[in-house]
Amino acid sequence: MASTTSIRAEDRHIGQRIRARRKMLGLTQTQVAQRIGVQFQQLQKYETGMNRVSGSRLCDLSKALMVKPSYFFEGIGEDFRHDAPQTALESSVIRHIRKMPDDAARALLDIAVAVADQHKPQDVEMAG
Repeated sequence: MASTTSIRAEDRHIGQRIRARRKMLGLTQTQVAQRIGVQFQQLQKYETGMNRVSGSRLCDLSKALMVKPSYFFEGIGEDFRHDAPQTALESSVIRHIRKMPDDAARALLDIAVAVADQHKPQDVEMAG
């Protein structure tokens, strides 16, 4: 069994995307596992990143969760911080966002991006 320190950030990210989409659809691990032909324990391992998801299984998951396979890779490489421990605030925000309908979560994301963009350090103009 792999320890959490050996789980690659990419596998954790894909697992988090699987879990988020499953919860967004209101499905249990058992329901999704049945749709893709595995035991729910295997789906748990996918969701934690403990087991890597093969390409063919990712296609099965994309059908079961009604998304394109590329959905699972969205966000990789964009400010990738999945190896950093989450703060209590980050965990709370994520937990509540996962409970929201997709359109509400996207609207909240748009607001967060706009606020973050306004609070970026400004480029210092060079005198000269």
